[in-house]
Formats: sequence, structure tokens, C-alpha cells
Amino acid sequence: MGCYIDTTIVCAVADDLPNLASTSKQHIDANQPGAIPYYALRELVAGPLKTLCAAHSLLARSESIADAFRCVMNLPPIVGRTKQGQLSALIQTLGQCLTLTPTDLAAAPRQPIDDPVRRKMTHNLAINIQRQWSLAKRIPNTKTSHQLACFADGDFDFNETGELKGPNGRFQCDPSQPCSAAAHLRGKLGEVQTLVDVLHPSKLTPELADKRENVRRRGALKEVIRLQKGERTSFPKKDCRALGDAYFAVMCPPGSHVLTTNFVDHDLLCTALGKTAIKP
Repeated sequence: MGCYIDTTIVCAVADDLPNLASTSKQHIDANQPGAIPYYALRELVAGPLKTLCAAHSLLARSESIADAFRCVMNLPPIVGRTKQGQLSALIQTLGQCLTLTPTDLAAAPRQPIDDPVRRKMTHNLAINIQRQWSLAKRIPNTKTSHQLACFADGDFDFNETGELKGPNGRFQCDPSQPCSAAAHLRGKLGEVQTLVDVLHPSKLTPELADKRENVRRRGALKEVIRLQKGERTSFPKKDCRALGDAYFAVMCPPGSHVLTTNFVDHDLLCTALGKTAIKP
């Protein structure tokens, strides 16, 4: 049985997470063919790598490491994972540049630290971003599938102000192109409708019914149906990432299973379509 690899696995391998990266690669090796949809690469760019680039840019333009930490801590709560992701990135790269105890590390942002260390931190972040992107696109025994015309998988590079930007200078898809992910799903409207039905609040536990991702996912799937019916002329770009786990469940080809660390959400969707989700 082949495996259709979701974003969580791509992120784990790209970040070389202990145990999970090696376990995932072993599972892929044993379950061929291994396919990575471009949608997973698109999510990696728009999510974790965008957050790392934001931390890099913030650190590069800050007068000190303390200022960089202060700016992140002052981000509004609404940014959620972005704030935590930037904070984690700064703490991790600081730890790589200095030999500190956990107590010292917590206090470090309040201590004067010289520019050479800050420059080393920005350099390490840039190297890490480019390394993760390279590893994500070169996971052994995998091939990319379901290309997205709106997404370019080029290189990360510095713009004229010294900020790291994603492929073609952006983290989001080409605004001039229609959503290719929605176009793929339009060809599988039966499965899309099945997921709209299974995600109806009356079919879910109260906890899942109130889960923000499920609410947004059902709304995005309904937009695909509206597009097919001619009730819309284009798919809202803001809803592309909301398709999320549903995209993998629908696009997973016959004879393959969805490989993910997010088993609970994927299992609900895959089971509804007569497919299987597996956690490595």
C-alpha cells in the first residue's frame, strides 16, 4: 500500500525531528509509492517556514536581541501559532549560539548581548530555513504529485531589504492565478459533498463541532461546491489553507493511505471516504 504524505510528516522530516523523522522515512520506504502533494509543500511555505522567516527578519532589523524578543512578546494573542513559532525559533537559535543553562536562557533576552551573536543568530536561522526547504523537497523514495499552477516551488531568497522571502518572493500563492487546489477538488465533488455532510455539527461530538478548523474546513468545502454550481466565479484564496486535511483525504489515490501525525482529524475524514489514515 502506497502512502500519501501530509504536511505534518513533511514538516517532521524537514525539521529532522528526533525519532519522528526517521520513523516516517522508514514507513515511507516500506509503503511505496510515496507521494507528496504540492499542497503539502504549499502549506509548509505558508505556515512554518513563513514563521521562521518572520523571526529572521525581526531579528535582522532589531537593534538588539532583547528588542527582537520584546517585539515577539508584544504580538497580539490573535496571531496564536505565529507568535509561539517566532518565539521558539528565537530561543532555539539563541541556544545554538550561546552555551547557557535553561535558567540563563530564560533570562538572556534581558541581558545585553553584542551584535556578533545577533548576526550569527540571523545566519543560523537563514541556513535552517533553506535546509528545511531543501529536505522537504528531497525526502527519499517520494515523488511530488498534484501540481498547483498557483504555487511555485522555487528557492527562498533575500529581497532588496535583506528579508528572506519564499518562492518567487512570496509565501502565498500567485494572486493572479485561480486556486489549483480547489480545481483538483472540483473533479471529486461526490467526495467533497460527503465530507461536507460528515462535518455537519449534528454529526460531530460537541468538541469537534466547535473546533475552529472543522468549521472553517466545512465552509471551504462548501465554497468548492458553490464554484462548481456556478454560484461563484472563483474560489476565495483565503479559504485555500482551510481545506487542509480534507484535501489530503479526497486526493489520496486508490491503493494508498494518508500518512500523518494528526491521526484524529484525518481518521474522521478518511473513514468517511472509505480510506485509511495511518500515524507512523
